[in-house]
Amino acid sequence: MPSPDPQIPRIAVFDVDWTLLEGTSAETQLLGFLIGKRMLRWRYLLYSLARLIFFLPLGVNRAVLKNRYYMRGIRAEDMRRLMPEFFSARLGPRLSRPLLQRMEDLKRRGFRIYLISGTLDFILDILIRKLGADGGLCSRLEVRDGKLTGKIIGPYPYYQGKITILKELLGGGKVDYPNSTAFGDTWADVPLLSLFGHPVAVHPDFFLKRHARARGWEIVRRKAVYGPFLMRFWLNTVYRRP
Repeated sequence: MPSPDPQIPRIAVFDVDWTLLEGTSAETQLLGFLIGKRMLRWRYLLYSLARLIFFLPLGVNRAVLKNRYYMRGIRAEDMRRLMPEFFSARLGPRLSRPLLQRMEDLKRRGFRIYLISGTLDFILDILIRKLGADGGLCSRLEVRDGKLTGKIIGPYPYYQGKITILKELLGGGKVDYPNSTAFGDTWADVPLLSLFGHPVAVHPDFFLKRHARARGWEIVRRKAVYGPFLMRFWLNTVYRRP
C-alpha cells in the first residue's frame, strides 16, 4: 500500500537472530568460527561461562545479553578482516531465502531496509553491506588499545531498547509506520513490532505466537529446529522480563 505522503518514508525493519538467520544466531556461528580459527583464549571463555552461571538468577539481561568476555583480547582489526570469510562460511548459507526475497521486494517498492539486532557490530556491518540494507544498529563492543575488552558499550537493542535504537537510527525523522513493516521472532520484539502497521512474527516463540494470533499479525512458520528452539523457549519462559 503506497504512503499517503510520498515524502514520508516507509521502512522495513528486520531482526537478525532466528529471523533472517534460520534456526541459529549470528554469535553462535561466530563462536564456532573463532574456535575453528583458534582465536579464543580459554581463560576468557571459561570466565564468560562462569559469569553466565553466576548472574543467571539475576536475569538474562545481565547474565547473557551483555556478556561477551569470551572475545576479550582479540584484535578489532583481525575481526574486521575476517568478517567477509565469516559471512561466506557461516552466515550466507543460513540466511532465510524467503525473507531475503521479501526484502528485495520491499526494496523494489521503495522501502528503506534496516537491521536492528542484539548481535555484534562487526557482524551487523558485514550483513548491511552484503544485503544492501540502508543501515542498522546493534550491540557495540568496547575496543581498547586496538583490542576487544568483551564489554558492551552504549544502549543494548533489546525489548523496549529496540524502539530507542530505531529512533536514534532514524534521527528523529518522520516514518509512515502504518504502512511500514517489521520482522521479529521473540516476545522481546513485541514493543518494536507493535509500532508497525504490518508486523510479521517469524517462526515465533510461544509468547509472540500467542500475541500475534490475538492481534491478527502475519505469522511465518518454518520447520522446527529443536535445539535452538528449546534454548530460546527456556530463556523466554524462565526469564520473561529483561
